[in-house]
Amino acid sequence: MDKTHNISLGGFAFLIEDRAYQQLLKYLNDVRKSLGNTSDTEEIIYDVEQRMAELLKTQMKGREVIVSQDVVYLIDVLGTPEQYIDEEASHDYSFEEMDRDTKNQYNTSDLKGAMNKIPNFFRHKKLFRDLENKRLAGVFSGLSHYLDMEAVWLRILFLSVYLLMLVIPKLYYLYPFYAMIWTSVYLLFASIIPIAKTTADKLAMRGKEVNIDTLSSAKESYDSDKIRMRLNKQKGKFLGVFAGMSEYYNWDVTWLRIGYALLVLLSLPFEEALFSLFCVILYVMLWLSMNNPKNNFLKADAETSENSEKAEFKFVPKSNNFSFWGIVRGFFKGIFYFITAIILSILLVLFVGLSLAFFGINIFFLGTMGGTMLVYDYLPFLIETKWELVLLYVSISMLSFVALFVPIKLLINLFSSKKATFPKKWIVTNVILFFVGIIGMSIVAGSTIRSFKAYTFDTQKYSLQNSDNTLVVQNARSQFMLLDDVFSSNYVDHDGSMFMYHNENIEIYVTDKQPYLEVMRTTRGGNIPKAKLNINKTLYPLEIKNDTILLPNHYKIEKGGLFRGQEIRIKLYLPEKKKITFDRYSKTVVWFNKKFTRVMGNKEYVVTKEGLQEEPTLLN
Repeated sequence: MDKTHNISLGGFAFLIEDRAYQQLLKYLNDVRKSLGNTSDTEEIIYDVEQRMAELLKTQMKGREVIVSQDVVYLIDVLGTPEQYIDEEASHDYSFEEMDRDTKNQYNTSDLKGAMNKIPNFFRHKKLFRDLENKRLAGVFSGLSHYLDMEAVWLRILFLSVYLLMLVIPKLYYLYPFYAMIWTSVYLLFASIIPIAKTTADKLAMRGKEVNIDTLSSAKESYDSDKIRMRLNKQKGKFLGVFAGMSEYYNWDVTWLRIGYALLVLLSLPFEEALFSLFCVILYVMLWLSMNNPKNNFLKADAETSENSEKAEFKFVPKSNNFSFWGIVRGFFKGIFYFITAIILSILLVLFVGLSLAFFGINIFFLGTMGGTMLVYDYLPFLIETKWELVLLYVSISMLSFVALFVPIKLLINLFSSKKATFPKKWIVTNVILFFVGIIGMSIVAGSTIRSFKAYTFDTQKYSLQNSDNTLVVQNARSQFMLLDDVFSSNYVDHDGSMFMYHNENIEIYVTDKQPYLEVMRTTRGGNIPKAKLNINKTLYPLEIKNDTILLPNHYKIEKGGLFRGQEIRIKLYLPEKKKITFDRYSKTVVWFNKKFTRVMGNKEYVVTKEGLQEEPTLLN
């Protein structure tokens, strides 16, 4: 039997044998002596204890008592103070030098050697969020350490992808949903990537070994990180972007400003000043992506002497005097935050509305505009099998749960004095739900796309009277399509059938035979037999009464049918000198011999080989 002690190591409670306790106490005292009596000594000791606690949790593997072998393991990993004395005298490590050493360590002109070292490059690094250099949640600043890239360019790349949909023709209307996806991705990363809180975490984030030497030397330059591209508002003329870039790349800031100004001004007359607008947007993106200075002091030039070991710096408080540019910057900054808040609010409302629409629940105006409230009714006409429909609803539920959890966590952290902490299992569950939901939706989407690969059609002919009477073409509006003057609308009837809006196009051809009307129905399916079944479920309620043709503005898909891109083509074959007219409120688009022909309602036309010839007489 051996005597034991209860100790607290880095904020964690442990039970340790007496012999191991004496070894650990001696080791910590030696570390304290080697550090000396400085203001950072206690903080470094605490970091060392935290690192010890992490190592012990892994080493003990369920054991309850620390033994001598565990202490020996800690000393082997962290090292003794004596072995770092010579290294500290010859090389004073800082975070900037660690990053530079990491870059040089994996620099090689041999491509094969570089490829072999890539796995080792990432193996020694851990992904954390870097809140010291953050702009929002520290995701890209942490990722920049992991990828050994400047965070500014990662942020600009993300912003470019985020805004990409706005510049793609015919797709910009999908931007709210596109932005919602990328916002959810960023929030998900911010939720699952841990924060680099301790010095050990920050060393691991940079790929450095965590031992006494690195822990102590990193603390000496804890507040400096010169390799980061930052705004330099003291030397800047406007927002400090070019001053910060010139300091980072060691460029002449004057020539940088002159080059940018010439580029913007000289490109104004060309391409409707689009390139000038691009340059301005790029400047704004740089301003949003670059970090602010760490403090509000101006660091004067340091003068070093031969006998001084460290440079002395003079700190001057930053002036708070109001200026014209300060007022302008504050004004535009307020506008930017206001617009951002509006965009986020709209995205949130759209997300909630669309999520509820999938389950048949309407919310505010989202149900009528675009027919989103009918998504629940439309899905059975789009998804072929019940198992796919169930899988789609389950996947949407999973993604909705994750999308709601992330902002809730951020809101709690934003408005609460205490940070919200969730169990690791809870975080893992959300990650699993996210990827399973994406996989489920991909399966349903792939199956639905494959069900459009086959194509078929059929035709129906209707004989017309060969009389001297004028043929009248009228629009037969459905009672469910009364709002189509405002916007094209679809509707699911109470019997389970669906009315689909149809453009009232008609093709006219000249014939020497009996006049007739031909209706062509086209559709798709997974194969030809399925496509034919879809045609049989598609009805076009055309009516012919004597010399009057009633063209409906919709077609009907019966219950059990599927929407597979159905189209209705109306072809009218008439002899020469046949008279035809269209009603006053007609929205029919006429094509004569495959050429567009402009017609007016309440006018009479005569069929000729060259086209429709308007009669001068106005009908009553």
